[in-house]
Amino acid sequence: MVVALIALFVALSGSAYAVTALPKSSVGASQLKSNAVTASKIKSSAVTEAKIRKNAVTSSKIKDGTITIDDIATTARTSLTGATGATGATGATGATGATGATGAQGPAGPTASAAVTENASGALATTEVTVTSLLAPTAGTSTGALVLTEAMRVVATGSVYVYKSAGDSTDQSTVVCSLQQKEAAASGYSTLGNPTETFLPATTGSVIIHDNVTLFGWADLAAGTYDIRVRCKRQGNTAFGGGNADYGQVELAVIAAAD
Repeated sequence: MVVALIALFVALSGSAYAVTALPKSSVGASQLKSNAVTASKIKSSAVTEAKIRKNAVTSSKIKDGTITIDDIATTARTSLTGATGATGATGATGATGATGATGAQGPAGPTASAAVTENASGALATTEVTVTSLLAPTAGTSTGALVLTEAMRVVATGSVYVYKSAGDSTDQSTVVCSLQQKEAAASGYSTLGNPTETFLPATTGSVIIHDNVTLFGWADLAAGTYDIRVRCKRQGNTAFGGGNADYGQVELAVIAAAD
């Protein structure tokens, strides 16, 4: 009985020794039980790139969604960019839309006006004389100066009654009249439009020859206060209509409006 126990002890001791003291390189793939090595048995960071066989890790071994764009090398990302696609054809031009409604009429721009009626009469000389003026009527009525609150187009019209008295009827006469304007504070006038003339023929007896010289002129003027006047004269050469002539009623009307 004692011998049997000793033999059993030795046998058990020998087995234990064999398990805890395996010879070097004695455990190979055939000694490992299938599925015996689990993740918990692998030391952290123990599996390096050198331990992985080339082409061993395939797509079937990678969990879906685990590789992101940051895990791909920059050069690899660039190579993933496809070629630029061809430009698509230009689409047909759409139909023209309907014309919008006409906008409301804007407010009227500023206007100005002035007028004078001259009732004086006098003889005409061979040099120009002023027969009426907005700022200095002789014996008529005037609305005063033309006042422009901003740049405006000014249009002036006038009429001068001219005649030859009975004593002067034997000589033919030519009368020339013109419109002139100036800013009230300025020193000189400028012609407004072209001069107009009329011819009074010679007659005999006591017949009075008369006519009207009509005037028209326009100009674009800056804001300011303006005088407009009418000037007339007769020709000096008797042979070419230089006979005496007189003037009577004079009318002048001026209107202005902003562009």
